Amino acid sequence: RQNLWNAITGGQWNVLGGNSPALVDAVSPRFSNTLESTLNYVDLVGSREILPSFGAGPLAFAAGYHWHKREQNAPASSLTAIGAVANTSAFTIGDETNQAIFAELRATPIKAVEVSLSSRYDHYDTYGNSFTPAANFKWQPVSNFAVRGTFARGFRAPNPAEVGNAGSFFTFNSINDPILCANGNQNTAGNVPTACGFAPPYVQTTNPDLQPEKSKSYTLGLVYEPMRGLNMTLDYYKIKINNLVVTQAGNDPNFVPTWVRGPALPVDVATGVGDGRVVATPSVGPILYGLSPYINAGAVQTHGIEADVRYRWRL
Repeated sequence: RQNLWNAITGGQWNVLGGNSPALVDAVSPRFSNTLESTLNYVDLVGSREILPSFGAGPLAFAAGYHWHKREQNAPASSLTAIGAVANTSAFTIGDETNQAIFAELRATPIKAVEVSLSSRYDHYDTYGNSFTPAANFKWQPVSNFAVRGTFARGFRAPNPAEVGNAGSFFTFNSINDPILCANGNQNTAGNVPTACGFAPPYVQTTNPDLQPEKSKSYTLGLVYEPMRGLNMTLDYYKIKINNLVVTQAGNDPNFVPTWVRGPALPVDVATGVGDGRVVATPSVGPILYGLSPYINAGAVQTHGIEADVRYRWRL
């Protein structure tokens, strides 16, 4: 953009075309970037029956260990980093390491009723620990009909783009510059008209103090097989997620942005007489962008019914 401005003000740029390849390349440069993401993980799982008879069936046990490390290296391009171009304005550099242990017990305590209990304990180096239990049951009074249900807690760990070294640009609303257009009137003496009712860009910044999103989910459903090969299910589900990771701008009513301003340069300033203007240098420069970190705020709940009908036959 700076090269284009210099070419226009210097008289080298012909708006009708026919500009030299060198000048076009200076205005619209070609550049490349390399983005890398790696994931290494290990899962160890074992299971066995620990009691051959427990109520109406065996008692089975399973346990396991999980480890993974994720690394993201998606830096800004060299021209983006110095503000020369903006079409590749997002970058993420960071990593996370997770270790977890988990276990499950499955039993048939009474005839036709199968239950299981499970739990998982995770440790993330980005925030700390999470414990997530779960339970489910299935009651099958006859061979072709069953009632089933589940309960589970869950979480989503903040990722490197939210807690690492990352950023991106976005806009979402119009504001009046709190200094250059405090009352929102373009014609008030001393106000800068272009600072009234404009949509500033924001830089999405990370927050190392983020906590994970947490969820609770429930399901209750029916399974019916009226004939061989035909399977029908009907399930009700309800999911609630708390601690949503969202940007602070627009989600926190008390948010006051940190504005980053450019230098104070001569611009049109209102005289206060009608729509009169005069060129003057205001007390501060224009807003270039605001900083908006991620925060944990709000919740979302969804519930509904899911139906599934399947027919399978041998060809």
